[in-house]
Amino acid sequence: MEILENAGAAPRGRKLLREKELTNMGAGSHSTIWRRAGTDPTWPRPIKLGENSIAWFEDEILAWLATRPRLHAKSDAADSASIGPQNTQVATATPVAARRKHKR
Repeated sequence: MEILENAGAAPRGRKLLREKELTNMGAGSHSTIWRRAGTDPTWPRPIKLGENSIAWFEDEILAWLATRPRLHAKSDAADSASIGPQNTQVATATPVAARRKHKR
């Protein structure tokens, strides 16, 4: 994995994202992000901001996410048929007090 060093300040208009922001936007977990950084040549290269500080350009991450395959959507007829409750049984929770066996 290659990390850009001394990349300088981010040009105006380019936002830097830290790892936590990547996980929050759906780029994957900590392990997934670093696995991609080491094995996926299409994954944007991280930028070393300091001794213990790494970030990615937001526009590069968004562009990468846009290239990811999407799940095939069902046809409209199948979607409309599946609207509504699939299971008509209603789950009811037993109150905790009713489940406890008291010794008296």
